[in-house]
Amino acid sequence: MLEVTKESVGEIKFKEIEREVMNTSTMLRSIHVENLHSFDSKIGVTSLTTAGNNMAWVIYFRSPTMYLYNDKGEVVRSVTVGGGEGINDMAITQSGEMIVTCMDNKVSRVSKSGKVYTMIDTAPFGCYGVCETGKQEIVVCMKDKVDENHVAVYSSDGRRKVREIRGRDGQGKHLITHPYRVVQNGQDLCVVNIDSNVVCVDEGDNVRWVYDGKQAKLDESFCPLAICVDKYNNLLVNDGINDCVHYIDREGELIQVILTEEQTGLQDHWGICLDDVSGLVWVGSTLDKKVVIAKYLN
Repeated sequence: MLEVTKESVGEIKFKEIEREVMNTSTMLRSIHVENLHSFDSKIGVTSLTTAGNNMAWVIYFRSPTMYLYNDKGEVVRSVTVGGGEGINDMAITQSGEMIVTCMDNKVSRVSKSGKVYTMIDTAPFGCYGVCETGKQEIVVCMKDKVDENHVAVYSSDGRRKVREIRGRDGQGKHLITHPYRVVQNGQDLCVVNIDSNVVCVDEGDNVRWVYDGKQAKLDESFCPLAICVDKYNNLLVNDGINDCVHYIDREGELIQVILTEEQTGLQDHWGICLDDVSGLVWVGSTLDKKVVIAKYLN
């Protein structure tokens, strides 16, 4: 089992950054990202999920154990899922339980007491990103072959597949090709096609928009690896090649590039999560083996 101790999290660092942002979907407002902290880890970070109370769950590369950290970089709790296979992603449900996708093609539920039981076997598909909808449905990114990849929506108990999401454009072409992460935004689902784009679909599986990162005019191609949504229904998307976060509105328009490598010191942005109550944004890196925590104020 992976061992993480308080001594391994390293020295806390502080920075201050301020950015004025025009949100074209609402009104002029300021976004302040300040008091950055960072802590080190032994293994690269691949996923983050906020747990409230200034804490977040951290998933490491190929690790079957996920760790709950506070904002000081201290391990509060750990949970091991499965028989040694790594965890891909996790989400916290409205009831406070956890839904976890693993590399053994299993989707598991973890109770508040820490009991783990398998809900869904997705074989032959691998299961990646996961989220829960407002209707308490479970949404899972499924990857096997390009022409069969899709996002599956299950009932809350995981026993029934409600529908499949493939992202049909106006010509009937499926635009969800390599689904890796997913988040609900209002009634829409926003799906990360790894290393490619973000596709937003409505409840009828119709594509509302596609964000390909070109609006940011960065040096390298857009490489989305993680996504989360704020209380304004704006999206934060980690870009693993350009080492930054694309802050976009609910219509897929870029507001601004934030949390760049120059600001955070992070390369290879991977996991990201946001707690709207505390205003903390957590960004993880696989290359630097580090998590940066920023105060995100609106």
